[in-house]
This record gives sequence, structure tokens and C-alpha cells, in this order.
Amino acid sequence: MPEMDSERPCTRYEDQDMRTSDAYKTNNLPFRFDHPSKWNYGNCVFNASDGPPCIHTMPLTYHTRNHKYWEHLSSVGMYRNRGFNTAIDRAGA
Repeated sequence: MPEMDSERPCTRYEDQDMRTSDAYKTNNLPFRFDHPSKWNYGNCVFNASDGPPCIHTMPLTYHTRNHKYWEHLSSVGMYRNRGFNTAIDRAGA
């Protein structure tokens, strides 16, 4: 039976300074995803226990979002309800 390496593949020394595009075929990756060793991962709550990000955990494609909706809101402002609250508050209900 072959020995299993208990170490995560991301923690090997030779993977520390690799770019994601060196190991995988990538498409339109920003700098932060192509260089996972540059991340400040300590502030992220959901994956802080997994260790630092590496080339094997980075996404391979990146698709930007359309900001048209938010540009419209920034120009006209958020919806405001200007109604008058006439309901009677019932204490202890």
C-alpha cells in the first residue's frame, strides 16, 4: 500500500511562490488570484483554519460584474419610504 502524504499539497515549499497560471490553464485572472502567496489571509474568518491560499485553491477564471445597477443608484439615490406611520403600538403583544 503506498504511503499517503498527510501534508496538504498547498503547504509544500516549492508551491509557495508559484503562480496559478504556472500550474493551470487560466483565463483573465487578476494579480491577486494569480499570486496566492501575496494574500493576507489571516483576516478571513471562513477559511483561516484551512491555512494560506495556494495555487490549488485559487479560481481558474474570473468574470467581472456589471456595475450598471449600482451606477444608477449612485446617481439617483436609494429608495426612501416617506410614508407616515399611523399604526398604534401595542405594548406587551
